[in-house]
Amino acid sequence: MNYYKNLYIGESIKEKKTEILNKLEMNKPILQLYVITLAKAKHNHLEFTKSLLWRESSFKEELLIVGLAGDYKEAVQLIAKIVEEVHMMTNEVNIRKYICDRQQEE
Repeated sequence: MNYYKNLYIGESIKEKKTEILNKLEMNKPILQLYVITLAKAKHNHLEFTKSLLWRESSFKEELLIVGLAGDYKEAVQLIAKIVEEVHMMTNEVNIRKYICDRQQEE
């Protein structure tokens, strides 16, 4: 799996980050988790889904995991945080470009 090097993690799951990443790598079910990725369609920026649906996705090896959240509300809040950060840093909201550029930085 591909993870954003500055992975966003929801407050409710920060202490379980290592355990969650291990379970994702082993494709084990995680009931209370939402996975935020760069969108499949290049004209979109982000999308998120429950990890149980993520496990079945044929695209999961191709997508960059940008963030992880403990529930729906936290996923929406994390996406809002990402949008705010991108706007603050670039005066734009081109989230895909910002994340891809930062991913390539050393």
